[in-house]
Amino acid sequence: MRFRLRPAIRSLVAIMLLVVVSLAANSSLATPPMNVLPPGVQYPQVQACAFLSNDVICTSIPSVRSDPNTGSNVVLRCWEVKTGNETDPFGAKPRTGSSGLAVSRDGKYLAASGDGNLNVWDLTKPFPYQTVATLKSVGSAFDFIGDSAKIATADLEKLRVFAVPSTVAAAEFPLSAENQRTMWLDVSPDGKLVVAQNIVYDLKKQREFAVIEPSEMLYAPPVFSPDSKYLAYVTLKELTVWDVANRKPSLQRTYRLTLTETEKALNFREIDTPGPILWTPDGKGLLIRTKANQLHTVDRKTGDLKQRIFSDNFIAQCYAYSPDGQHLAAGGWGEIRIKNLKTDKVTTIKLDPFPKRDAGK
Repeated sequence: MRFRLRPAIRSLVAIMLLVVVSLAANSSLATPPMNVLPPGVQYPQVQACAFLSNDVICTSIPSVRSDPNTGSNVVLRCWEVKTGNETDPFGAKPRTGSSGLAVSRDGKYLAASGDGNLNVWDLTKPFPYQTVATLKSVGSAFDFIGDSAKIATADLEKLRVFAVPSTVAAAEFPLSAENQRTMWLDVSPDGKLVVAQNIVYDLKKQREFAVIEPSEMLYAPPVFSPDSKYLAYVTLKELTVWDVANRKPSLQRTYRLTLTETEKALNFREIDTPGPILWTPDGKGLLIRTKANQLHTVDRKTGDLKQRIFSDNFIAQCYAYSPDGQHLAAGGWGEIRIKNLKTDKVTTIKLDPFPKRDAGK
């Protein structure tokens, strides 16, 4: 007996064959995502990264074991930029409990948030680095102020300023009612302004400077440009560059927020929100993660997408530029990448998976 396909089924098969041929002809599309995890295997996700110097990148990564005192399982792990070899400038991997990391603009201090507390290390002392201050119950939003050891922090009620190593606030003032769920904070490089969630404050006058956008519209933390003249942030629909002096947007650019059918067929992992944004070291562009999970630089003036950082489909959860602007580090599920921006050479650091007995716990 001869088997015959129904017309509708024959059409569907023909379409599927055309899709397969098309994908095979395009090697870039036929390449599956690089960090799609094998079934039943869990890799640690790099939660935050920051350069301690031009030679060392520091990351916060979940560990199998938790600290018996704090319950934290997030540890600081560091790698050499040139070789990709792990190094331990702390003498033992300190546990932070959260994903926040920041290095002061003069490169002298490292701060890491954890469970509402903030630990600060002095990077000018000989190895191993020692904790010089622990600020308790200050929230998880923080940033260094200018070229100094001053730190601005924000919790659900107040914005505080500390002068490390003192653990007593040198200044504090209440946040606006709309601002009392602060999740992020950024201080302008000149040390004059701070943006907490969606409100900009004048640090010297200790009062509100401007409201940039309704809080519920923000999908990525606002960040100041290197010259302190602009703020960049992402809403549900667009990237905005906000002119600080004129207190209004100077650029608004909408990007595609959904995946193409081809990308869905290739099992791209769609994300609910864009990733964090960074200014390029020269202040002429921004580094953003699109909904297709790709890192791109964007021209500040035109909003045009420029360089794509990685040619494959590596999904970066955090990223940071080195102080000299020559390297970009990016961390994701199970790996860290360090790209030399002059030579385009990429050093990949693979993280060991969690033991199977601990996976999913």
